[in-house]
Amino acid sequence: MMLSVEFDTLVRKLSVPPAYISGPQSPQGTRAVDVLRWARSAHKICDLDDVLDEIVGEALMSSRL
Repeated sequence: MMLSVEFDTLVRKLSVPPAYISGPQSPQGTRAVDVLRWARSAHKICDLDDVLDEIVGEALMSSRL
């Protein structure tokens, strides 16, 4: 599970247009599916994978400090 701040970072780094994501009041799971749908249609799945690796790597490094 991603923290809200990690999810927001993912959306920002991918430059997902706000029109493609449900509002911030929507459950994060719904918003995550929106990002996946957008990434698939925009041919950004590889970018999504790279950004996820980056975010998860950052989270692991900070948890070890």
